[in-house]
Amino acid sequence: MSGTPEVVSLSQLDSDRFGISVARAPSVTVDTLPEIQQFCVEKGVRLLIASCSGTEIETAQALEDSGLRLMAIYLDYAIRTRERPHDPTLRLAGPEDADEVAAIAKGAFEGHQGHYHADPRLPNDLCNEVYADLARRCCTGEAADITVLAEEDGRICGVSSTRITPPEARGVFAVVAPWAQGRGIYDRLVLEGGTYCAEQNVSRGFAQVSIGNAASQRLLTRLGFRPAGSSLTFHGWFDD
Repeated sequence: MSGTPEVVSLSQLDSDRFGISVARAPSVTVDTLPEIQQFCVEKGVRLLIASCSGTEIETAQALEDSGLRLMAIYLDYAIRTRERPHDPTLRLAGPEDADEVAAIAKGAFEGHQGHYHADPRLPNDLCNEVYADLARRCCTGEAADITVLAEEDGRICGVSSTRITPPEARGVFAVVAPWAQGRGIYDRLVLEGGTYCAEQNVSRGFAQVSIGNAASQRLLTRLGFRPAGSSLTFHGWFDD
């Protein structure tokens, strides 16, 4: 039996980065778990990255019983979007910004409390590169539909990227360089992204943060986001 892309699929990006066959299953249930496991066996998968809703306790227990280990807990926040006047101090990113934005992301997310860094079998330097690569792909439009930049003294100091699937949008990542924090830049970036979303008929935006990132949770709540769910991410290794 082969899994459909909606249930489980090979992740070429992760496979290339870590030099092993990696599969992703973004919405596991008890019913789909046997299909996912069979897919991994048939495709010679070494690492399965599987996620389920934080309320699916039976699924989480089934994943643990299958040998997967919990790597991260994420909280979802949601907000109703609305148009505002555009912030003239911010601009949209382009491919020419990719390297500079990647450097900011790599530094900001070093040692990040995400599922990659939580896995002791994944090299830490390659985990750091995940976010740099994501930043590059956001600037080129591959990983995000909107990427907003903030600049100070001719340098990029903040970035917020969003993927749009009307009538909803989901934040890809948002970060401010350490030297520019505490100036309200994060707030302006997120609100500007919301304005672009509203202009494209998006009525609701979502953001996801790790459960240990209390600072981001406070920022989102201050901007009007409200809790909207949770998810659990597991890693499972298939050793020879």
